[in-house]
Amino acid sequence: MKKLIISLFVLTNFTFATTINVPTGYATIQEGIDAASDGDTVLVAAGIYEGGIVISNKAISLIGESREGTKINQAISSPQISIVDCQAGTTRVENFTIKQGSSNNGGGIYSSESTVEINSVDFTNNSSSNNGAAINSIESTVKVQNSTFSHNTSDNLGGAIYVDPLTTCEIYNSSFDNNEALWGGAIATVGGGKLLVEGCNISFNTALGNNPNPNQNYPTFGGGGGIYQEWSDSLEIYDSEITNNTAATGAGGGIAVYLGDDVTINNIILSDNSSSGPNYPSGGGGAAFYRADNVLFENSTIANNVSNHNSGGGIFLGSESGQASIVVHATFNRLTLVNNSALSGGAIFCWSAILNLYHSTLAQNEDRQETQKFIGQALIIAIFLILLVMIAQFNSIAIPLIVITSVFMSIMGVLIGLIIHDRPFGIIMTGVGTVALAGIVVNNAIVMLDLFVLLSKFFFCFVLIEKIAFEN
Repeated sequence: MKKLIISLFVLTNFTFATTINVPTGYATIQEGIDAASDGDTVLVAAGIYEGGIVISNKAISLIGESREGTKINQAISSPQISIVDCQAGTTRVENFTIKQGSSNNGGGIYSSESTVEINSVDFTNNSSSNNGAAINSIESTVKVQNSTFSHNTSDNLGGAIYVDPLTTCEIYNSSFDNNEALWGGAIATVGGGKLLVEGCNISFNTALGNNPNPNQNYPTFGGGGGIYQEWSDSLEIYDSEITNNTAATGAGGGIAVYLGDDVTINNIILSDNSSSGPNYPSGGGGAAFYRADNVLFENSTIANNVSNHNSGGGIFLGSESGQASIVVHATFNRLTLVNNSALSGGAIFCWSAILNLYHSTLAQNEDRQETQKFIGQALIIAIFLILLVMIAQFNSIAIPLIVITSVFMSIMGVLIGLIIHDRPFGIIMTGVGTVALAGIVVNNAIVMLDLFVLLSKFFFCFVLIEKIAFEN
């Protein structure tokens, strides 16, 4: 009798997970989810399905037959999937293409007070009028792996993913390309949020806006073409490539961190990123750390990054303030910084910072202010020497002045061409090319003027001979 009671107790308190099939068992994904209980799996066959799906207060697995074939991509003015109050266990979303969702809460997946794992999902062409076009995470724990994010657009923070102050987000082996937001073209985290990125490719994302904080004690300037972090507890980036991202009017072409703490970056490639903004701080073509303390950056390559209007072509580290009491600390170890460019500090620019730099290589980085000064002085001296040589050669002032005028006309042609094709003026490459062109122009001008002088003398002699012959 005692054994029977125990057996009945076990049977009544233990439920077996079941698999619910869509569309064979239930016509829609939402119907399958509504019929599911904690621990169940909703298995969705390949096909195209309506979004607006809500998973509330249950830990289930929503799994598509394949990422390429199972699509939630009908345009809708709400998140394609909302996961709300699912904290008792982990809610899983796997093997889907999620497209064309759009709302204030994000377009792809909206997670609120939930524990979520996302695996092998393609997020494309989702949009948000606020934050996080692909994933908007509020007070949640989110793990993303083996997923792709492309052409998602947010009107505020996080073109692909937004991490709020009470969220912990981990991202593994995923790619982000051509996403766009005001700040954080791919990923944005603010106010205590924790972010870990490992084994990811973050490329060709854009942060369009600047973010000037009216409180001068706590400055932010927007940007973060790849990753934007503000007032957050920790940022960890490992074994990733962050390339060809743009902060159009802000700092940190690849990475922008403001007022954060405990930043760890190891074994990444940070290359071909750019930051711009002539009217406010926009340093750090590769990465910008503004009042970000305890930064550890190791075993990485930082190459071909540009700060177009400010300092730190590779890395900007420090504060915008000149107050002696505001000092940030960082350790850089085994870094290779090559061919980065900025107005000042082509490789690294430090301001109110204590930097420990070990075992690193800095080569062929360009400080454009010094280069501009040198080239300007060299150009003046060269023009003066050219004038002296030509005055001595032609015994004339007019001809050298004509030659120098042709040089200035060639430089104007170069500048007009750059403006028409929207190309930057690189001090080294464009400058050397302009000097080479000037040499060709000077040579041609001298040859033409020499021929003109020769023909003039010949014509004068011909007229003189003709006059003498006529008089006789």
